[in-house]
Amino acid sequence: MTVTARVMVAGCWAAIVTGVLLAGAQLTGIAEPPPPELIAFDPGPVTRWGTPLLRFTGTTAAVLAVGTLLGLVILDGLPRHRTAVVSLRRATRLLAFIAVVALILQVMLGISAIVGRPAHTIAVADYLACLTMPGILYCLGSIAGFLCLAILIRTGTTPLNLLVVGMVATCLPYAGGHPSSASNHVVSLGMIVLHVLAAALWVGGLAMLLIVGGVLGDRVAVRTVLPKFSRLALPCGIATGISGLGSLLAQAPEVGGYSRNYLLLVLIKAIGLIGLFGFGAWHRRHSVPATVPDPLAAGFLRTGLREVAVMSAIIAVATVLSRTPPGTFE
Repeated sequence: MTVTARVMVAGCWAAIVTGVLLAGAQLTGIAEPPPPELIAFDPGPVTRWGTPLLRFTGTTAAVLAVGTLLGLVILDGLPRHRTAVVSLRRATRLLAFIAVVALILQVMLGISAIVGRPAHTIAVADYLACLTMPGILYCLGSIAGFLCLAILIRTGTTPLNLLVVGMVATCLPYAGGHPSSASNHVVSLGMIVLHVLAAALWVGGLAMLLIVGGVLGDRVAVRTVLPKFSRLALPCGIATGISGLGSLLAQAPEVGGYSRNYLLLVLIKAIGLIGLFGFGAWHRRHSVPATVPDPLAAGFLRTGLREVAVMSAIIAVATVLSRTPPGTFE
């Protein structure tokens, strides 16, 4: 893939994600200022708009890190894949640092939302006082996990252990959201953890394939990774769908039922998931056979890029969904 093509792909991806985030925020009103009677507790537009953007950035970096680690698990120890392994290790370290920065800023804006003042006006003592709140503690645990990952990736730690660290760090920020407030929070937490893990392996694995094939241009590595990831993709997709449904039912509001906006976002996410299964079926029938003579077949890469674009849009919808109250309480 040429530099121009990479820039165009990145630009299209950014436009899709930004559009989905803005549309979702506008639909649900999560970035709207508070009503007049609560205007004194307005954290400001930076917090309101920056929080979902940082949540998406951190989630994307974490999912991509899980994908590169999955590639390391498959390729590590095989001498002919040394170049790809070194590149994936560097990519994992960079992605871990991006996740750390996004999470630190997310913690600052989260405290800003709790205190009800813009982040730059909050005293250090107030920041420290909020660090023990459950949602903030989960994010701090995730930061520690990604910092450990960035350090351990340069040591002799096995890729499988690194993958476990990355998956735990990816899940932690989601443990302090809707699951913590659900009446059956144990079931809800289990569903959301399974949902995040399965989606991270699925989305991250496909992104890793495109990195190895489209960016590194390593035909031999693609030929090694593709069959193993293909066997993993379908179970991960099914687990993502079932756990998403389970999480929806576990978080059922006790009063007032689901809000219209929440259900609309769930429906959009479900349609996107069905579309991804369609992409997967197309891959198995057309794209994957085309990689037998040429692992870097243009059809495979094009279909993969479209699939990643849909996955990114779904992550953006999930970001808005995670900040939208499930029910209408009257």
